[in-house]
Amino acid sequence: MKPKPYTRVTTLVGKIQDRHNLEQWAQRAVAVGLAERADLLAAVAANRTNPRELNRVVADAKDAGGGMIGANLGTALHAMLEQTLTGETPLEQVGEQWRHDITAVHQALNVHGLRPVDGMTERIVRCDELAVAGTFDLAVTFPGRELPVIADLKTGRSVDFGFVTYAAQLAIYAHADGIWLGDLERDRFGRYMLDPGNEQLWEPAQFDQQIGVLIHAPAGQGTCTIHTVDLEFGWEQAHLARRVYDSQKTKQPRVLTPLPAVDRSTELVTNLTERLQALPPEAVAVCRQHWPKGVPTLKQARETGAPLTAGQIAAITATVEIAEAFTGAQFNPPTTITATQPAPAPAAPTKPHLAAVADPALVDKLINEIQDLPADLVDSITTQAKEAGIGNLRRGVTVTQAAQIQQWVTGAAAELGTRLGTVYAAQTKCGPAVLELCGITDPEKPTSLEVSKLRAVGWAIRRNVLNAELSPTGECEIGKGAMLAAGRVMAGMFGLPSPNSSAEVLTNPLLLALVAHHTDHAEKQR
Repeated sequence: MKPKPYTRVTTLVGKIQDRHNLEQWAQRAVAVGLAERADLLAAVAANRTNPRELNRVVADAKDAGGGMIGANLGTALHAMLEQTLTGETPLEQVGEQWRHDITAVHQALNVHGLRPVDGMTERIVRCDELAVAGTFDLAVTFPGRELPVIADLKTGRSVDFGFVTYAAQLAIYAHADGIWLGDLERDRFGRYMLDPGNEQLWEPAQFDQQIGVLIHAPAGQGTCTIHTVDLEFGWEQAHLARRVYDSQKTKQPRVLTPLPAVDRSTELVTNLTERLQALPPEAVAVCRQHWPKGVPTLKQARETGAPLTAGQIAAITATVEIAEAFTGAQFNPPTTITATQPAPAPAAPTKPHLAAVADPALVDKLINEIQDLPADLVDSITTQAKEAGIGNLRRGVTVTQAAQIQQWVTGAAAELGTRLGTVYAAQTKCGPAVLELCGITDPEKPTSLEVSKLRAVGWAIRRNVLNAELSPTGECEIGKGAMLAAGRVMAGMFGLPSPNSSAEVLTNPLLLALVAHHTDHAEKQR
């Protein structure tokens, strides 16, 4: 019979391990490693889109941050303990650095009357019920117990977080079906390759299945604490780990089933028919202008008997919504479906001069709203209109163009509302003097630059750069050279006289506020 692979015991019980603290510790180690190694930081920057290389860099950073120190120490202590228990290395020959730890383990075992069983150190066992194999540290005789008890050495700082997996691990060893006598081989996944049918390579395994022993000797501490472990609880957890392990191998189709699409085409076509019938003439004109290219009308679809596709319905729906939005003829909330094919985009008008003309009353309303805006917002709308190919409003625009202008006006009005809130807050705190300081002649139409001045002044008052009377307090800590340079930049940006010295900045409340506010923002950006 050929050897077959056995999942490792530690792999199985790891499925129920609470890894929160372990993962946080690993993340800290990576952070420290990156701080210690500039070459690793550079490697991260150079391999942002290369997962495999980034994994290697993270592993190196973890090592550099001390991530493997504990594991390496634990491995060394396990080896030294095995050598001293088997008599291979006398206790006095253990290195001075680790002699205290190994001595503490021997003393603790003696104090509790625990005696290592000859030939039962670092042995490989298999558990057929859970189809796993692993290597236990040692077996000991336990006062009052008939069978040997499985013991495990832990060298980490604490055993408070892993006791569930420790119990499961020891319980599996205690329920072993045989102890391996041959050489250990592993497959490429790290699994043990064992031949359960070759009796000559196995010896019977009989261990106490009710209690185990946990030997806690934190590396470098020179102390050791002995714990008993409830293996009945551990055996329950081992079976839970097996179920979790098996569930993670479940194939997706067994769990996830695609939900079939619901055919709502008849319902949606009926809705579209009613909406089209309810449209006023100008909205119907918009629909005709923007009807998606290559898509039959609802009437044509009825006459031919050919059903509309989901993509065609979606394209017609988009056209109807455009018409309703442009003319205010909303019939129902927009209804959408998931198209099974890309929806054709509404065709651009080939003859703009034939497009539906917007109501003159709507155009007059837009003109009045624009005139109520500050000059810089008016300029912004004018620029956007030119880029979109929209001419003088007074000469008339299409329904489509009017709708676009309305969006720009609405956005500008929202910006104006925010500005007016800033003006109101500044006036409430400082009175009309703050408007005069910032050069605001029309508080109802403040420009972007004027509001920026107000915000800088408000910031300067909160930071005690200016007092409530808008006078410099002398508390600004910017160097003279930096202050003069920033003052000249701010003066150019806000149309103020350029200063010749830092003293001129310090005595100009508005310029000082602008400089201090700008400097603080720039430092935060760094």
